[in-house]
Amino acid sequence: MENLDDPKVEEIVNPKKRMFERHGMAGSKTYASWDRMLRTCYYARASGYTKIGGSGVVVCERWKNSFRNFLADMGERPDKMVLGRFPNKDGNFELGNCRWVVGRNGKFPTTFVKCDPAGVNNECSK
Repeated sequence: MENLDDPKVEEIVNPKKRMFERHGMAGSKTYASWDRMLRTCYYARASGYTKIGGSGVVVCERWKNSFRNFLADMGERPDKMVLGRFPNKDGNFELGNCRWVVGRNGKFPTTFVKCDPAGVNNECSK
């Protein structure tokens, strides 16, 4: 029998507990992309859930539970770009399958670009 006082069990029962992580970027575009990724995968009322979460797409454990890990892997979101799944547009949100992509009206990827995922030089090329 599981101990319900165990913090790991509490995190599973209450996924919002992860939101209390302090990083100072809650108002940033990068945080907004991370938050939207989670909502479209796990919250049935979110816009886009039917096509993403409803079809079985998930977020890797490293990113699901930590904005800091997402930021470390992807770097800050470049201007006029959105998070896209590439090369497998039907795949999960994970480091090997995500890129910052140029979006039409900031919503839907139209052109895929290769970006430095660590954000070291913040340069992107087609």
